[in-house]
Amino acid sequence: NMKAVIVGCGNIGTAVAKFITAQKQIKLSVLVDENTEAALLLRKKLKANSTQIKSLHDAIHKCDLIIE
Repeated sequence: NMKAVIVGCGNIGTAVAKFITAQKQIKLSVLVDENTEAALLLRKKLKANSTQIKSLHDAIHKCDLIIE
């Protein structure tokens, strides 16, 4: 499985995250947003075990795919 990072947890990031969580071959592993509350809210909405990491630099090393 590929590990994906979503950068930006607003409207577009939410739509992309919902799509990714429906895929069997991709795991949403990290949510990144300057607004920590937005990332936490999206993780809660998705009921995902995604790890929210504020730093994009840190997230890059934990994934196979970055979506901005």
